[in-house]
Amino acid sequence: MGRHRTGVFASVGRLSGLCVALAVFLVTVGLVGYGPRVGAEQARVTWVSPDSAGLVTPSGSPGARPDKATPGPRAPAPPAAVAPSASRTAPASRPATSAPAPVVTSAKATSAAPAVTAVYTTFDSWQSGYMGRVTVRNVGNRDEDWTVVVTFVSGTTVDWSGGADASNSGDTMTFRAKSPLAPGDTAKLEFRAWSSKFPHRPKSCTIAGQACR
Repeated sequence: MGRHRTGVFASVGRLSGLCVALAVFLVTVGLVGYGPRVGAEQARVTWVSPDSAGLVTPSGSPGARPDKATPGPRAPAPPAAVAPSASRTAPASRPATSAPAPVVTSAKATSAAPAVTAVYTTFDSWQSGYMGRVTVRNVGNRDEDWTVVVTFVSGTTVDWSGGADASNSGDTMTFRAKSPLAPGDTAKLEFRAWSSKFPHRPKSCTIAGQACR
């Protein structure tokens, strides 16, 4: 009887030990599985508010970056351009002013220098008349014809001329070259005039519209 009771007590003791070991195992497994969830809940609960700092770090892991940075305040959008009103009053137009009339100045016509020149000389004279000579020179660069016009004092008579073809009309005689005058060359025409008036020389002498010298 004593041996049987001792064996029962031993069996109960072993069973109790097994139950205690099983309980400890179950508790350990439960804590291991629950621990990460608690840590995660604490990590999610203990984030610092975005309004208190630019970067948020969970208290459970100091220095770690947040999953997403909180954006700062947006810059205000620029105001829309205002189109000018179509009903804006157009600026008043200036009164039209007439342009000043151009000032016209009369310019003297400048004639080209003659290609031939003439010099008159009285080379002989007496009481009732004189001998005159006109020397013509070509100062141009090509052959030139020439015409000398001599006007005498009223009442003068010319009875001889040489060195040119002569014609008269009243008190005026016209002497024309017999042939063109080469550049640099000279020609002489002479005449004999009868007159009792002094001085013994023609009233005028011209060549190509210019006065003889």
